[in-house]
Amino acid sequence: MLRTLYRHCILIDNALTKMKTINIILITLLLPLVSFEQAETKIGIDCNPKLNPEEIQFLKTILKADTFDFKNRNIGFATNGGFNIWGFDNSFLPISKREYFKLIRNDTNLELKSKLVVLDSIQQQKTKGFEAIIFAFHKKYQAKAERSSFKRIITVFGYRGLNYPDNLNLVGNDNSPVLSEQDAVFFNQIFKQSRGVFDFNGKQIAIINTQARSILPKSEFIGKVKKHLEQDFLYPFDFLYILNDKEKKDSGGYDAVIIYDCLKCGGGDAVEILKKKGTL
Repeated sequence: MLRTLYRHCILIDNALTKMKTINIILITLLLPLVSFEQAETKIGIDCNPKLNPEEIQFLKTILKADTFDFKNRNIGFATNGGFNIWGFDNSFLPISKREYFKLIRNDTNLELKSKLVVLDSIQQQKTKGFEAIIFAFHKKYQAKAERSSFKRIITVFGYRGLNYPDNLNLVGNDNSPVLSEQDAVFFNQIFKQSRGVFDFNGKQIAIINTQARSILPKSEFIGKVKKHLEQDFLYPFDFLYILNDKEKKDSGGYDAVIIYDCLKCGGGDAVEILKKKGTL
């Protein structure tokens, strides 16, 4: 009888040990989700490539990336539809930070894996500003992802220059053509790839559709940019026309013109429109 009781105790102890093991596994799997739920209101709320503290903590947890400093780094995100005939990493496409966290939030079956690829100086130049990329893929492709160099998608990130302004909440509240300090930060970043040495600080600008011959208030243009950046991490190009001394005098003191939503851009037309703006 004692021997039977001893066997039962052994079986119970083994069962408890297995339950403890299962609980540890479940906690390990669910901890990122718990962390995500706790900070969900602050994670993936915009497309800014620079991460907020809650996003940094969450990514460090799921990526086990304690050695990489995410703070003030430009982070890209990409996902794929799986392996195809053109190669594994060729099927990846850039997505916004908001889209990435939406994928993670909807991954209730924990089928997605993420991989952090830290870019070297040459790769950073190719991507025009990104310092690391996080790739999301189905777990069945993990082996291929671990072997991949992601060269193609790194090149794709450089097709447009990174120009997301960090001060979106500080601009768009007035229509003065003379730019404030925060306005200058905003426009310098938006036109980072096309302005050359031109600095918007203290400049007077106009925003014009030369085909429609209409002048857009500064606040509406900034609102247009903000609306686009709610879904994207890059703002597409508008045409920046910098006025020479004569054009500046003829226009009434403007330093530059932003020509938007216009297939046929003409700086000279913009100056003529500004001459007549009092009658528009």
